[in-house]
Amino acid sequence: MFPEVMGSVRVPRPGKGRPRTTPDRAMADKAYASKANRKLLRDRGIEAVIPEKSDHVANRSVRKADGLPDSTKKHTNAATSSSDASRLSNNGEP
Repeated sequence: MFPEVMGSVRVPRPGKGRPRTTPDRAMADKAYASKANRKLLRDRGIEAVIPEKSDHVANRSVRKADGLPDSTKKHTNAATSSSDASRLSNNGEP
């Protein structure tokens, strides 16, 4: 529904001329806060003035600094310190 509405938008020019089809910004309520709608506006060069849903904000705050949720990270073994590695390189004898 949102792409059809944005496709029918016409912004009158001051004075004479054909109306613009790309407004400077678009305002909408939280119902239109999806990634797809924001991407559509971004691709057309339109600033989105849409409030964020509280659950989207909460999910972002749960994510780690690298931006990935814990479930997508690959778990690796802890690295061996260089002193342990040199000690173990002699067939495990100290």
